[in-house]
Amino acid sequence: MKALRSAAAGALVSLGLSSAASAGSFEGPFEWNFIPIHAALLPDGKIMTFGATPTNGQGGFDFDIWDPTKGTGGNAHLKLPNLTDFNSFCVGAILQAGNMRLMIAGGNSNEKVADFGFKSPQSGLARMPSMKYPRYYASLVTLSDGRVLVHGGSPAYGNQTNASEITEIYTPGQNWTELPGTGNSPMRRGDQAATGNPFWYPHIYPVGNDEVFVIAGKYTYRLNYSGRGSVSDVKPFTGTNYGATSSGLMVRPGVVMQIGGGSHGNNTGDGHPGSDVATIFDLRNRPETRRDTKMAFKRHFPTATVLANGEVLVVGGSEGNNELQNVANTAELYNPDTDKWRTDATMRVARLYHSTAILMKDGRVLVGGGGAPGPVVGRNAEIYTPDYLLDAAGKPAVRPSILSGPVKIALGQPFQITTDKTVRRITIVKTGAVTHGYNTDQRFFEAAFRADGNNYTVTFPNDAVNATPGLYMVFAFDTAGVASVGKYVRLPSPLGDDGSDIPSDVPTSPASIGTANPGATPTTTPTTTPNSDPVPTGSVAGSPAAGSTTPIVASQSKLCLSIKGGSQGDGAELVQETCRSGASIQNWSWRAANGGFMLVNGQSNKCVDVYQSKTEDGAKLVQWPCWGGDNQVWKPVQTTSGLSLVSKATNKCLDVSNVSTASGAQVWQWNCHNGANQAWSASAPSANWQTCANEGQVCNFPGRKTVRYGLNGAYATRQAITSPRCDNATFGDPAPGSVKQCQVSN
Repeated sequence: MKALRSAAAGALVSLGLSSAASAGSFEGPFEWNFIPIHAALLPDGKIMTFGATPTNGQGGFDFDIWDPTKGTGGNAHLKLPNLTDFNSFCVGAILQAGNMRLMIAGGNSNEKVADFGFKSPQSGLARMPSMKYPRYYASLVTLSDGRVLVHGGSPAYGNQTNASEITEIYTPGQNWTELPGTGNSPMRRGDQAATGNPFWYPHIYPVGNDEVFVIAGKYTYRLNYSGRGSVSDVKPFTGTNYGATSSGLMVRPGVVMQIGGGSHGNNTGDGHPGSDVATIFDLRNRPETRRDTKMAFKRHFPTATVLANGEVLVVGGSEGNNELQNVANTAELYNPDTDKWRTDATMRVARLYHSTAILMKDGRVLVGGGGAPGPVVGRNAEIYTPDYLLDAAGKPAVRPSILSGPVKIALGQPFQITTDKTVRRITIVKTGAVTHGYNTDQRFFEAAFRADGNNYTVTFPNDAVNATPGLYMVFAFDTAGVASVGKYVRLPSPLGDDGSDIPSDVPTSPASIGTANPGATPTTTPTTTPNSDPVPTGSVAGSPAAGSTTPIVASQSKLCLSIKGGSQGDGAELVQETCRSGASIQNWSWRAANGGFMLVNGQSNKCVDVYQSKTEDGAKLVQWPCWGGDNQVWKPVQTTSGLSLVSKATNKCLDVSNVSTASGAQVWQWNCHNGANQAWSASAPSANWQTCANEGQVCNFPGRKTVRYGLNGAYATRQAITSPRCDNATFGDPAPGSVKQCQVSN
């Protein structure tokens, strides 16, 4: 296949630059203040995440600012309150070129717009002029003159019948202007399944002549934003890699990829497997050309990111639509210059719907999130260290440093940088903001340069169409292919620029950054085999079916697995207690996960967890938000004593402490020995759900009950007290676009 090498890249790629490592690595997971549904790289190198509540629900009124230079502990995070009553769930976000403030638009706030300034984080958000149309699931993109175009979206939890089909443009320092001529866009055509939900985060790319190219649902088209605006060249997109569950990005100037997906929304029940197709669109000619490439894994809800070396990293997703079915925990890399894919390092956590990945200033990638709704609660993050930051042993390499360079640059103009060692390659990458698999503004350029010792004259691209105004990172690669920390440069906005400065960031740190990964090698074929560690003799027969909800009864004591003190808090310990018929705290859902099951408590909706993945005998077992790590996966094995439950992470068994028969005795992990205090029984009672209300009504009952909200197998389940309202505001939206019901468990 034809490679995507640019003229500037040709001579440099032929140098054969490559780091000594053969694969990257993942570090973590690390706890996070909220599920990072949205992520944005700020002008001070910090990363802002938001979109979820502190209790892992939909509707984010709080924000987390993470400083990577302080590590991954709690002191590296600043939790900011939202003083503007702005709901950040499923918004569009973009760093404004004219003032370096992060614009956050639409989402659950519909027409509202706010922005955030990195220089005074404690001030929180500030309100901006509102748009005319509601923009839940809308996309924003920077235009060549610094204006911001918004396209797509609907009222919060809307669908194609009320989608916002008319595009708007924001002029810096002024207001929004609508483009009535764009009313013939495909936003409201047909139903969701037939059209692929074109209003849901359309992928938008500038192509010049006041036009952008749009991939939306099962359509591609061109949108002209001059005058009243217009839509033309509407064509069907017939690939399997379409819709809300796909990812997309620009990999080279004028060349974009549409990756994975294959459904119009999350948990649709349409049975479509995630796509393993990545389509390359070349927009440099009209009409555009397209061709397909194949990944190793099928992926609904992947996220693609351009790395500092120009390769494309794809992480996350699964063959099932927001389900733990053939989870793609292994990362894949696409090299545009060789037109080849390869598999790389493997994450510990399933990253599905509402997960994110974003390139950091130090050249690593933050990967996090997933959930709200979903089978895991991704209130955590991992860090991917690419091979260009590692040495032959998989350990952090010593990095070159950029000692000096400018703060501002101009299109097509040369600028000077000085480094501490010889440089053989320089790249320029635009920062971005990411959600739902789409990083709206990220761009990659291979830079032309001249060397004079360790002084380099670099030419910024003279490409107003693709090199749009905003914030860029300059990466210098040494002779071993190891990259520097990115050096920020700012391309001012032609319209409404306020002259904002960004912090000085030279010299960039020469310190080693990365995670050791001794002996790491990339895989050549998908690997889905679960751990094969030794377990008690016996077979897996006798365990409940996936999706069952059962009590788990200790065979020796005839007491039920429960939570100490009736707690719903994170870290509450597991105990055995006198069985109480119908008690939700003693009911456990067997949720299928890679290599076993997650055991989900019916009261707290949290998972049985080996605390801190400790491996010693007697390590406590607790309930913790479900995130799919190996320390939350249990393998059932039928032994001569009964059903044993073996931790995938530690290969030790669920064990009643000290062979106790007392109610309240601790349940911990212990080396498996087939004893009676490691034997359990679990029989699934028949489901007994009764409809209590339709969407928009009140589900009336006294006291506390388990209520689920949704349709056709896609449900959000909550413990509720006395007559909850049956709507998205109460439960979130597990089945977008469908009229849902509430059902109560009796």
